[in-house]
Amino acid sequence: MRITLSRALVLLLLMPSASSGAPEVLRGFYRAGCGNASFHIPNVRELNGEELVFTIGGDFPGPPWAAYVNSQEWTEVPAQRCSSETKCVPLKAAKIWLKKARGKLKSVSGKYAFDTESQHVEGNFVVRDNTSRDLRCE
Repeated sequence: MRITLSRALVLLLLMPSASSGAPEVLRGFYRAGCGNASFHIPNVRELNGEELVFTIGGDFPGPPWAAYVNSQEWTEVPAQRCSSETKCVPLKAAKIWLKKARGKLKSVSGKYAFDTESQHVEGNFVVRDNTSRDLRCE
């Protein structure tokens, strides 16, 4: 009987809890430019609560950043960790993978990965459109 209870306790401790079953999805916003977009994901735990900022796309004219949404592959992008709007530090080996989307891009979801000095970080995100209505590209 004692061995059975010990085994049951070990099994319960090894089972994942309900809260750890689904990966955490960080929420933020994006701002589109004429050829690129910046993705802002605040309060990233692995960055000590600082903001993660990715930039995807190129200069205008050129392929729009939205072309990456349907690529279904990892894309290397510039990324920064920001403690304020003016104090940002580049991150190494940053890449982003965007889920397929249709229609107007009111929100975009996907995965990110980057390296800090001490670790490799991967996560999931959803960002909502926060683009200025005054944006004009000619």
